[in-house]
Amino acid sequence: MLVGATSCSAVMAGVWAFARARRNAGWVDLAWTLCVGALGVGYALAGSGWAPRRALLAALIGAWSLRLAAHLYARLRREPEDGRYAWMREQRGAGFDRAMFGLFQAQALVAVLLSV
Repeated sequence: MLVGATSCSAVMAGVWAFARARRNAGWVDLAWTLCVGALGVGYALAGSGWAPRRALLAALIGAWSLRLAAHLYARLRREPEDGRYAWMREQRGAGFDRAMFGLFQAQALVAVLLSV
């Protein structure tokens, strides 16, 4: 789990920088979905038990993650920043980027916990 947490935290930090440059915090949703999926698939495959069951679980987690990621990516490409984040940007003003970094890292932690 430590490797997963470290990896997810690093990914979210990178996506935060990417989202900041594009002024669209909605990228957090896509990154979170992919982190949960990747960690869930990894945990399922590395676990113990009957191999076909683990493979099926990994496939289902991966399919869920990729389906949701495709939807979120399409939304990011066709719409402006999600209303939740636009409202936060307006409310936080100059402190928005710092607050979003904290949110991205909190999402990394939630991804690790949820993927277990």
